[in-house]
Amino acid sequence: MMTRRTIPLAAMALLLPLLIGGPVADASSELPAPTNTADVVVAHDEAASPPVVSGILLGRHADYDRLVFDISGAIPSYSARYVSAAYSEGGVRVPVRGAAVFVVSLHQVDTTRPPVVPARTNLPTIRDVVGSDQYGGFLNYVIGMSDRNGFRVFELNNPRRLVIDVAHDLPAPTSTEIQSSPTGDDQNTTLTAIRTGTHPSYDRVVFDFSGPSSGLRFVALYEDGVLVVSLGHGTVLDATGALTYTGPWTLHPQMAQVAGIELVGATADGTLARITVRHAAGFRALQLRSPDRIVIDIAH
Repeated sequence: MMTRRTIPLAAMALLLPLLIGGPVADASSELPAPTNTADVVVAHDEAASPPVVSGILLGRHADYDRLVFDISGAIPSYSARYVSAAYSEGGVRVPVRGAAVFVVSLHQVDTTRPPVVPARTNLPTIRDVVGSDQYGGFLNYVIGMSDRNGFRVFELNNPRRLVIDVAHDLPAPTSTEIQSSPTGDDQNTTLTAIRTGTHPSYDRVVFDFSGPSSGLRFVALYEDGVLVVSLGHGTVLDATGALTYTGPWTLHPQMAQVAGIELVGATADGTLARITVRHAAGFRALQLRSPDRIVIDIAH
C-alpha cells in the first residue's frame, strides 16, 4: 500500500487551487504544466469510516486547469486515466463534451452523499465533468478534455483534497529551424504507435515508444518542404533484425496541415519518418516521458 505523505505548509501554499471567480494567483506560485499521460493508480488503507467527497471545484491557472475533490475523512484510493470512451456499469456509453475522455474513480467512499457536479465549463482544457456510477463504495467521474494533455495527481491536507492538474494546449509553434534533443546512450527503445491529433492552431504527430529510453533522441528539420524526423535509438527492429512494429508505415490523416506520415528508413539504431505538410510552417519537437514519446507540432 502507498503511504500518504504530509506536505509541509510552505509547499501547500504553493499548491492552493485558483478557484473560478477567486483572486489571480501570483505567477511565482504557479507549477509547470504537467506532461504525464500514463495511468495513475494509488491505493490507501481502507478507512474505518468511509470518507465523504464533499465538493468538486474547478479552476484555471496560467498553464493548466485544475480539478479538486474536497474530502472529509481520509484520502481514499483512486485512479485517473485516459480512455477511448467511458461506459456506465450497465454498459451505456457516457456522453461527454471534449475531444479526449478522462476517468477518475474514487474507491471506498461514501456514495450516499455524492457532491454536486459542476456545470459545463469554459476552461481551456477541462470542458465537461459528468458523474457516472455511484455504487459499492465507488464514485466515478468522466471528464471531457480538449485533448489528451499531460496531467498530474497529488494530495493535500488541512483540508484534505485530491487535486488533478491538466495542461493547456500549447500556442502555435513559429520556428522552422532544425531542432534536436540531447544525445543519450546507445540503448534502443521500441516504436509502438504513431498517433495524430488536431489542436486549434496546430496539428500534432506523436511517436510512442516502449522499453528503456535513455538513448532515445530526435532530429527534426525541413527538407524540400517535407518535415523529416530522425528517431535516434527509436527502432522498429529487434537485436536480430526482426520487425517489432506492427502499426501502419504510412498514414494519411485528414488534418489541416499534416497530409501524410511515412516511415521511410529502419536501421538497428533508429527510424526515419517523413511528415508531408500542406505548406511549410513553424514546428516544435518535444521529447516527453511517462509514457515515452516524441511529439511534433506543426502550425496551421
